[in-house]
Amino acid sequence: MMIYDELYRQTPMTEAFIIERPEPNDISGEIEAVNSIENLSCYIAFHANAFNGHVDGCEMLHYKGSKWGEYLAELLQYGCLSVLRNHHRGIKAITKDDRGGVILAGVYPPAVIAEPFFIDNFDEFKNYEEKKGILAKVLANTIVKYLEMEG
Repeated sequence: MMIYDELYRQTPMTEAFIIERPEPNDISGEIEAVNSIENLSCYIAFHANAFNGHVDGCEMLHYKGSKWGEYLAELLQYGCLSVLRNHHRGIKAITKDDRGGVILAGVYPPAVIAEPFFIDNFDEFKNYEEKKGILAKVLANTIVKYLEMEG
Protein backbone atom coordinates (compact mmCIF):
# COMPACT_ATOMS: atom_id res chain seq x y z
CA MET A 1 0.00 0.00 0.00
CA MET A 2 2.88 2.37 0.72
CA ILE A 3 4.16 2.06 -2.86
CA TYR A 4 0.68 2.86 -4.16
CA ASP A 5 0.46 5.96 -1.96
CA GLU A 6 3.96 7.10 -2.91
CA LEU A 7 3.29 6.54 -6.60
CA TYR A 8 0.14 8.64 -6.38
CA ARG A 9 2.06 11.36 -4.52
CA GLN A 10 4.67 11.50 -7.29
CA THR A 11 2.32 11.25 -10.27
CA PRO A 12 -1.28 12.08 -9.32
CA MET A 13 -2.43 11.68 -12.93
CA THR A 14 -1.21 8.08 -13.10
CA GLU A 15 -3.79 5.42 -12.38
CA ALA A 16 -2.56 2.56 -10.25
CA PHE A 17 -4.56 -0.46 -9.16
CA ILE A 18 -4.18 -2.88 -6.29
CA ILE A 19 -5.28 -6.37 -7.24
CA GLU A 20 -5.63 -9.17 -4.75
CA ARG A 21 -6.28 -12.77 -5.65
CA PRO A 22 -9.91 -13.70 -4.96
CA GLU A 23 -8.54 -16.68 -2.99
CA PRO A 24 -4.92 -17.29 -1.88
CA ASN A 25 -4.16 -19.82 -4.62
CA ASP A 26 -6.52 -18.49 -7.29
CA ILE A 27 -3.98 -17.68 -9.99
CA SER A 28 -6.60 -17.67 -12.74
CA GLY A 29 -8.60 -15.09 -10.77
CA GLU A 30 -5.51 -12.89 -10.51
CA ILE A 31 -4.87 -13.16 -14.26
CA GLU A 32 -8.52 -12.41 -15.03
CA ALA A 33 -8.47 -9.36 -12.74
CA VAL A 34 -5.33 -7.96 -14.41
CA ASN A 35 -6.61 -8.59 -17.92
CA SER A 36 -9.95 -6.94 -17.14
CA ILE A 37 -8.23 -3.53 -16.80
CA GLU A 38 -7.62 -1.84 -20.14
CA ASN A 39 -4.41 -0.08 -21.14
CA LEU A 40 -2.15 -1.17 -18.27
CA SER A 41 1.47 -0.15 -18.79
CA CYS A 42 2.76 -2.90 -16.52
CA TYR A 43 1.84 -5.37 -13.81
CA ILE A 44 3.99 -5.95 -10.73
CA ALA A 45 3.11 -8.77 -8.35
CA PHE A 46 4.89 -8.31 -5.02
CA HIS A 47 5.49 -11.66 -3.34
CA ALA A 48 6.68 -12.35 0.19
CA ASN A 49 8.97 -15.35 -0.17
CA ALA A 50 9.34 -17.99 2.52
CA PHE A 51 11.40 -21.15 2.55
CA ASN A 52 13.32 -22.34 5.60
CA GLY A 53 14.14 -19.23 7.63
CA HIS A 54 17.73 -19.13 6.37
CA VAL A 55 17.49 -18.44 2.64
CA ASP A 56 17.89 -14.78 1.78
CA GLY A 57 17.96 -12.37 -1.10
CA CYS A 58 16.09 -10.45 -3.74
CA GLU A 59 15.03 -11.60 -7.21
CA MET A 60 12.77 -10.45 -9.99
CA LEU A 61 11.00 -12.75 -12.44
CA HIS A 62 9.89 -11.61 -15.90
CA TYR A 63 8.49 -13.46 -18.88
CA LYS A 64 11.19 -14.72 -21.22
CA GLY A 65 11.32 -12.60 -24.37
CA SER A 66 9.51 -9.60 -22.86
CA LYS A 67 11.87 -6.66 -23.43
CA TRP A 68 9.80 -4.29 -21.30
CA GLY A 69 9.28 -6.92 -18.60
CA GLU A 70 13.03 -7.47 -18.40
CA TYR A 71 13.68 -3.72 -18.25
CA LEU A 72 11.14 -3.28 -15.44
CA ALA A 73 12.63 -6.27 -13.57
CA GLU A 74 16.11 -4.71 -13.78
CA LEU A 75 14.87 -1.37 -12.47
CA LEU A 76 12.98 -3.00 -9.59
CA GLN A 77 15.87 -5.31 -8.68
CA TYR A 78 18.43 -2.56 -8.45
CA GLY A 79 15.96 -0.32 -6.61
CA CYS A 80 15.39 -3.02 -3.99
CA LEU A 81 19.08 -3.82 -3.69
CA SER A 82 20.00 -0.14 -3.28
CA VAL A 83 17.75 0.12 -0.21
CA LEU A 84 17.71 -3.35 1.34
CA ARG A 85 21.32 -4.27 0.48
CA ASN A 86 20.45 -7.95 0.59
CA HIS A 87 21.75 -10.84 -1.51
CA HIS A 88 21.30 -10.45 -5.30
CA ARG A 89 19.51 -13.64 -6.39
CA GLY A 90 19.13 -12.41 -9.94
CA ILE A 91 16.79 -11.25 -12.65
CA LYS A 92 15.26 -14.36 -14.12
CA ALA A 93 13.56 -14.95 -17.47
CA ILE A 94 10.67 -17.34 -16.85
CA THR A 95 8.71 -19.55 -19.23
CA LYS A 96 5.11 -20.66 -18.74
CA ASP A 97 6.31 -23.92 -17.20
CA ASP A 98 8.51 -22.27 -14.54
CA ARG A 99 7.57 -21.04 -11.07
CA GLY A 100 5.42 -17.94 -11.60
CA GLY A 101 5.26 -18.51 -15.34
CA VAL A 102 1.50 -19.00 -15.55
CA ILE A 103 0.94 -15.48 -14.22
CA LEU A 104 3.66 -13.86 -16.33
CA ALA A 105 2.46 -15.62 -19.49
CA GLY A 106 -1.22 -15.03 -18.74
CA VAL A 107 -1.34 -11.25 -18.38
CA TYR A 108 -1.14 -8.90 -21.34
CA PRO A 109 1.03 -6.04 -20.01
CA PRO A 110 4.75 -6.44 -19.32
CA ALA A 111 4.87 -8.10 -15.90
CA VAL A 112 7.27 -8.79 -13.06
CA ILE A 113 6.98 -10.96 -10.00
CA ALA A 114 8.98 -9.01 -7.42
CA GLU A 115 10.48 -11.03 -4.58
CA PRO A 116 12.48 -8.47 -2.61
CA PHE A 117 13.17 -10.50 0.57
CA PHE A 118 12.28 -13.64 2.51
CA ILE A 119 9.55 -13.04 5.07
CA ASP A 120 10.65 -16.04 7.17
CA ASN A 121 14.25 -14.81 7.45
CA PHE A 122 14.20 -12.74 10.64
CA ASP A 123 17.10 -10.48 9.64
CA GLU A 124 15.67 -9.75 6.19
CA PHE A 125 12.19 -9.09 7.51
CA LYS A 126 13.55 -6.78 10.23
CA ASN A 127 15.62 -4.96 7.60
CA TYR A 128 12.51 -4.54 5.43
CA GLU A 129 10.44 -3.26 8.36
CA GLU A 130 13.11 -0.64 9.15
CA LYS A 131 13.42 0.52 5.52
CA LYS A 132 9.95 0.04 4.04
CA GLY A 133 9.22 3.77 3.78
CA ILE A 134 12.44 4.43 1.87
CA LEU A 135 11.85 1.31 -0.23
CA ALA A 136 8.36 2.54 -1.18
CA LYS A 137 9.79 5.86 -2.39
CA VAL A 138 12.56 4.19 -4.38
CA LEU A 139 10.18 1.68 -5.98
CA ALA A 140 7.70 4.43 -6.85
CA ASN A 141 10.58 6.37 -8.48
CA THR A 142 11.50 3.21 -10.35
CA ILE A 143 7.97 2.73 -11.65
CA VAL A 144 7.80 6.38 -12.74
CA LYS A 145 11.11 5.96 -14.60
CA TYR A 146 9.71 2.86 -16.32
CA LEU A 147 6.51 4.67 -17.32
CA GLU A 148 8.50 7.58 -18.75
CA MET A 149 10.67 5.22 -20.84
CA GLU A 150 7.75 3.03 -21.91
CA GLY A 151 5.43 5.91 -22.71
